[in-house]
Amino acid sequence: MISRLCLALAALSIAPFAQPYLTGKVLNPDSTGKAGVTVALSGTQLTTTTDAQGAWMLGSSVGLSRSNGVVKPVAGNLTVEQGRLQVSFSGRDLSGRRNGVTSGSIAASTPATLAARAQASTDTLVYSLGEKVFLRDTLGSLVQTDMVRLFDTTWNSSIVYGYLKDVRDGQTYRTVGIGSQVWMAQNLNFKSDSSWVYENDADTAAKYGRLYQWPVALGLDYEACKSSNCGAQLLGKKQGVCPTGWHVPSDSEVTVMVNVVEANPAVGTDKAATGLRAAGWKYSTTQDLFGFRFLPGGLRDPYFSNLGSNGYIWTKTEASGTAISVRYMTYSEPKVRTSSISKKNAVAVRCLKN
Repeated sequence: MISRLCLALAALSIAPFAQPYLTGKVLNPDSTGKAGVTVALSGTQLTTTTDAQGAWMLGSSVGLSRSNGVVKPVAGNLTVEQGRLQVSFSGRDLSGRRNGVTSGSIAASTPATLAARAQASTDTLVYSLGEKVFLRDTLGSLVQTDMVRLFDTTWNSSIVYGYLKDVRDGQTYRTVGIGSQVWMAQNLNFKSDSSWVYENDADTAAKYGRLYQWPVALGLDYEACKSSNCGAQLLGKKQGVCPTGWHVPSDSEVTVMVNVVEANPAVGTDKAATGLRAAGWKYSTTQDLFGFRFLPGGLRDPYFSNLGSNGYIWTKTEASGTAISVRYMTYSEPKVRTSSISKKNAVAVRCLKN
């Protein structure tokens, strides 16, 4: 069966056939402009630019051409497996292997790069404006259309980010590995009761996420936990408002991440904030060496304050019946601080993968 299929495919050649397979939109919370952003698929000749609404589309150029010159489109047989675009024909790839066997498959891009792409690893989408790259991330196997990305100057363009899509509201979040952990590289922006957008500004929500009261962030009953110890309900990983497969970190889990950062010679002991703060802090020199993108999103207490100068994230760890251990950074100190604040305050949630 395989040999007959291979003989049949030998009479076919790769020829151009236009068919869209990647689409997305670029948002601009920095108000720096959405039009004219270049989106390219690394390792191929595929590139495009965003329109006035920030929308973009990359099309495949793959078809099967018989010796008589008739082009048979195979766009309907394009799939993404392990981050690579694959071509299947009658249930098999172009080397005759059944779908899911990727070692001999040919990655679809342009005819000139098909052979070179055969052994390629995960594809990377590169976003740039002018000559400056501002974001790199992976092309996943689950989402290839309607990929919403944030255009702002707070991303580390040297980091290749992963991403997750929250099925509850369709929002997409950047993810990053630090040591053995995988973190969301941005604050959660899932709308729930007892959560707020800083001064009700939509661009602020896109950039800094929402601010949550602690019982709500942990998925607990607010009235029962706002002034009483709820430790018995906090055993194990607590998903809370995080997407499925993710959880609100404990104070000790944040410490693990901080220790990895401080072990880097470019950072050093008690200087984790210098390696984690992203661009956007007032008066601060920032590096964001790990792509964590810690931003000064402020808090609500019960009034909004500290946007641009302080950033906070909840942990699940209680300090008392009325207070929680929170991790925070300021614009003026190099250290990631720990403090206890009221459960009634609202700060950001940064989710950790289970």
